[in-house]
Order: sequence, then structure tokens, then C-alpha cells
Amino acid sequence: MRSIRYILNGKPNNRYDCIDYAKSHKLNRIFIELVYKDEINEQWSATMMIAAFVWVFDDTVILYNEKYGAWYHHEEGRKLKSTENANRRFVRDLQLIRTQVIVPEIEGQDKKFKLL
Repeated sequence: MRSIRYILNGKPNNRYDCIDYAKSHKLNRIFIELVYKDEINEQWSATMMIAAFVWVFDDTVILYNEKYGAWYHHEEGRKLKSTENANRRFVRDLQLIRTQVIVPEIEGQDKKFKLL
């Protein structure tokens, strides 16, 4: 499904937009970096597991982040399960990309979220 932003201005904004854009533009490679971001508010603190995607086309470069999971700092017992779930989602999304788009190279596809 294409985002409104992509429909209106033609610039991809997320994974599905990039898949659609790759059907009509030459995709050179995809870079992926896994990052962790601590978020704190008055009621809780958590570590977010985020994949930063960079899609490199002949005519443009698209960057976006996808959140794959989180763990609350007061729930240390759920940390392992949350990390495993994030890795499952990440692998599933990579498989979707590979089945929808011809990608010469995906740098970072072997990475996994780790316990910190």
C-alpha cells in the first residue's frame, strides 16, 4: 500500500513505497543498520530496536526507520523474548523485500538485534 505522501509527491516514504518505486526505477543496493534508542517519559523508560534502511536508486537515495520492538527497563525478564520477536520481524521483512524486488545487494541483512 502506497503512502499518501508517495502518491502526492512521488517520493517513497517507507518499505512499501520503496518496493513500489523499485518496480519502475533501478535499485542498486540497500544498506541496513540496526540501532537502539532509549526513550524515557514520566511513566516508563524503554529501549527501542530500530532498523535504519537506506535504499540506493540510480536517481535518488531513500532513508527511513522501522521500529521492530522494544523492552521496558523495569521488565528485564521480557528482554530476551522482545529481542527474539524483533529479529523474527526483521527476517520476515527482509524476505518480503527479496520476493518483491530484485536487489543486487543488501548490506546488513545478516545482522541481528542483540541483548544490551
